Amino acid sequence: MTEIRMDAIKQDEPLDGYGDGSTCADARGVGESVAQVRAERSGTPKTPGNGRVYHISFTATDPDGYSCSGVVTTCVPHDQGGQAMCVDEGPLYDSLVCSP
Repeated sequence: MTEIRMDAIKQDEPLDGYGDGSTCADARGVGESVAQVRAERSGTPKTPGNGRVYHISFTATDPDGYSCSGVVTTCVPHDQGGQAMCVDEGPLYDSLVCSP
């Protein structure tokens, strides 16, 4: 059976920015086989946001010890009103590090 390990989780919006729910950290699962990300994003008139994009880095290893690494992205849209797209600004913030 192939083993999958999460190596890092990053996002393109600050973890505790204005209008995003004041929660931190926004993800968990690094070192484990399953990643979990928070479905929160900035969305106020002061900080409108453009949807949050998570970048989840992983390594997959087969039973013979061969491995490969990759990154998948997932979008948390700005709102739930039918506009299900995000603008990806890159993996700017570590989703597990809460900083002032």
